[in-house]
Amino acid sequence: MNSPLKRVFLIEENFLLAQSLSEGFARTDQFRSRTHDGHGGTLFDEIELYNPHVVIVDPANLAWRPAQLSSHVTERVFNCQLIAYLSPTQEHLAHECLQARFGGVVSQKGTLEQLLTAIHTALEDGVYVDEAFIAAPKQPGIGLEKQLSDREQVVLAHIAHGLSHKEIAQAMGLSIKTVETYKYRGLDKLGVSSRSAIVECALRNNWLGNISLI
Repeated sequence: MNSPLKRVFLIEENFLLAQSLSEGFARTDQFRSRTHDGHGGTLFDEIELYNPHVVIVDPANLAWRPAQLSSHVTERVFNCQLIAYLSPTQEHLAHECLQARFGGVVSQKGTLEQLLTAIHTALEDGVYVDEAFIAAPKQPGIGLEKQLSDREQVVLAHIAHGLSHKEIAQAMGLSIKTVETYKYRGLDKLGVSSRSAIVECALRNNWLGNISLI
């Protein structure tokens, strides 16, 4: 028996881009999508009526800041994930979206496969960060990485990339219990607890481009 299609709600002013994305989703046989058209009441009324699993949006085109948008959407739809679909020049907005607990940030210059990967990652309670934003200029590091061991830093960087404990254990040749130990030691040292805070630390300290080195 086939799994039901996941519902994707697109908030995109560019008609051609929205149409291209909708056609791409349809070809996967995994998603069905709807684009915000203003005919179903307010934006949030439309979202509530459609009850999507994922909302894809460029917050640069809306009046709400990412935190406001996230709050309004999650108040209407339980466990809905937001993906920011941004210009690669919007690195500061991408960081703001991650702080607002978006499930991912994806560059509009990327491929449909990247967007689909971001959706799958977010649906599995991970966080996807497009390399376009990893490579962008970062704020100066605040020295938190110096508190971490190499293994703690790599484990947290993998978590920021959206990997599960099992996937990290396989990648690093460790047991799941050992991965969990490195994770909780790192979280304790950094004084953070949420995945979005881990992602922000990873971006600020430029860990994500270095996870394969250790």
